[in-house]
Amino acid sequence: MNPTPFGISISNFNVPDRGDADASAGIQQALDSGAPHIYIPYGTYRIDNGLKIAGSTRLVVHPQATLFFGDGAGRCASDFLISNRHEERGDSDISISGGIWDGNNINNPRGREGERDAYTGTLMNMKNVDGFRLENVVLKDATAYFTRLTRVRNFQVGGVRFQMTHITRNQDGVHCCGYCENGRIHDIKAYGRYTTGDDLIALNADDGLLRSELLGAEAGPIRNLHISDIGAEDCHCLIRLASVWSEISDIHIRGVYGGCRGYALNADSLRYCRVPLFDPSDPAYAQGVGLLKNIHIEDVEVYRTIDDDSTLFCLESRMDCFTMSQVRRVPSRDANPAASLIEMKHVLQERLVAEYWQSAPDADVAPANRRPVAGFPGMVRTEASGQKVDNLKLHTDHLYTFSAAMPVLNPLPEKNCMRGLTT
Repeated sequence: MNPTPFGISISNFNVPDRGDADASAGIQQALDSGAPHIYIPYGTYRIDNGLKIAGSTRLVVHPQATLFFGDGAGRCASDFLISNRHEERGDSDISISGGIWDGNNINNPRGREGERDAYTGTLMNMKNVDGFRLENVVLKDATAYFTRLTRVRNFQVGGVRFQMTHITRNQDGVHCCGYCENGRIHDIKAYGRYTTGDDLIALNADDGLLRSELLGAEAGPIRNLHISDIGAEDCHCLIRLASVWSEISDIHIRGVYGGCRGYALNADSLRYCRVPLFDPSDPAYAQGVGLLKNIHIEDVEVYRTIDDDSTLFCLESRMDCFTMSQVRRVPSRDANPAASLIEMKHVLQERLVAEYWQSAPDADVAPANRRPVAGFPGMVRTEASGQKVDNLKLHTDHLYTFSAAMPVLNPLPEKNCMRGLTT
């Protein structure tokens, strides 16, 4: 075999490169060859059977090479355009860089809800991997999640661009499920209308694991992630922090820019999902649900792309050491700049402090809890302590700082992420 600067080329395995024949067998043979570095040159590669990449493998793809899921290739819950080889025992040190990865979603519909082996619609899936790197890729037309990570540790995802020509449900960009930790997600961009169709970055410690797009995923804590330089022109939600029972902790987010149809930040504890995980009328949840601990968000510039009264930042999870700073709305681009920037409810907070430039009256904030900030004309400070927050709305275009701390609360009931689907 003749090695390239990027390793062994799949050209040595007689792989068809015009997209008119199945290339998966030859590429898989290269991945199984034991070579530590595999190179995919320029071409169009039809993948009729999802690729498996084992540990200690670096896959480098020509930037303009396209790998696309063949028509009907998404048949069951274990079908992905690419996934790691050993989900049960685990893999380590996997690297994928370059290429255009196309889920061909119009010809690979998601499996029927309620079927235990339905096609999930996930384009790239990594589960139980220690040391994963994904960089400089274009991810196109996933049926559901573009990337899904479960039990992935010590990882980097960067230089990712999303493309969509056909919109389907739940098209998350980078979706982290339970037990993801020690990761860096950076330079993530989505261009065009409805891209991504759902959350650009989703940290879902809990979720309805019987839903088709989550078959094979797990619920559990998510810890120690650094997220930076992410943006979209018209995604549904820029960032989601979904916690009901499992902790999301030590998350640092810096540099969030762009437009959203739903939320810039959604921390609603999955209250409004198609499959709610808990009964909010249950007294066991009276003090709130979820735990966002040591979450720090800064340098945010966002706007809504559709005109409705929804807030940009939905905070309906218990928070301990939760801070945001330098959060700005772009009024000139916002479809409804009169809507609140932040809405917070259903949580008991020990201490809550917000400093912001008052650009509209805050009818929801009691005057006794609001006072000017010395030395900053036009800035006000809102403070509250030891109370249940059920309807706090802040109307502003510039939030200087926001912080929330949580008292010691009663433990929540045992989690149940295996609830059935609702109609």
